[in-house]
Amino acid sequence: MMQMHCFFMLLGPVVATAGESPNILDAFGLGQVLSWRESELHLRKVTSWHRIREPIGTVCVTGDDRVGKSTLLSMWVRNLTAKQDFNFPSASGWWSHTRGMWSAVLPPEATSLKYHLNLCDSQGLKQVADVEQWRLFAANVLIPQVLVYIVLNAVQNDQFRDLARMAHQFQKLSQDELGKLGRLLSPHLIVLVRDVSHLGEAATLNLTGYFEEAVGRLKFEEDKALINRVFRSREAWSLKNLPQEALDTLRSEEGLVQPWRTSGEVVLQRVLDALDRRSSSFPRGGPELAEWHQSVVETVNSEDDG
Repeated sequence: MMQMHCFFMLLGPVVATAGESPNILDAFGLGQVLSWRESELHLRKVTSWHRIREPIGTVCVTGDDRVGKSTLLSMWVRNLTAKQDFNFPSASGWWSHTRGMWSAVLPPEATSLKYHLNLCDSQGLKQVADVEQWRLFAANVLIPQVLVYIVLNAVQNDQFRDLARMAHQFQKLSQDELGKLGRLLSPHLIVLVRDVSHLGEAATLNLTGYFEEAVGRLKFEEDKALINRVFRSREAWSLKNLPQEALDTLRSEEGLVQPWRTSGEVVLQRVLDALDRRSSSFPRGGPELAEWHQSVVETVNSEDDG
């Protein structure tokens, strides 16, 4: 079981440049790092990154709108740092709060890990026009070492199409402009299914076998080939369905209901295990992390479509 860590250190505030709001809400430099300027992604200035001189591992959490991405990330930060009032911004009504990509960087002093942990919260997929959607897909697959993709229930054709689009963007862009940087390792993929009630007695915490069987049944051969070619390192897990009372509990200081907390901690450990295996590909500090983000942004903005 994941150990609870009891001590944390706050990153200093981000200093805004002239004419640009830092948009930092909380500890660990939490704020928006990728925003939209018309149809292009824009890297905001995150001064706190430039003070980091140790390796940084990155996890991006993505999926459709309002599937619990921000909630899961908030629980992970609370688990790793024991900072129980930490929250990634999340929607309180019908509309999603997250736009572009938000990030919080947890220092080793807070987590007892051997590296800084960069947790990224992506805007919900399919909320934007086609060109922006392709760019968001590309950013999610090119930035992290671990990609967490959340679905509400069964992994169906629509979700497989999303994964194939991300795989296509990685294959195309890493071979073109980004290939020269030498970072060609595709992210480890973790698929999370929130509600597994439809599986009945076959429902387990580890759904990798179920996911592989579903990939094998795909009728779209091109999508299947892309997923198999790019996401060679992958697994699937279940999360207990997150009811409204659990969301309300998360936003208080009392913690999450136990079944969802337990499954979320198991997945967090899988994320950390995958990061350990890929630590050789980490940026070696904040300036390198910012340089990589800028390279990704310039590359995806140069593409008009997928």
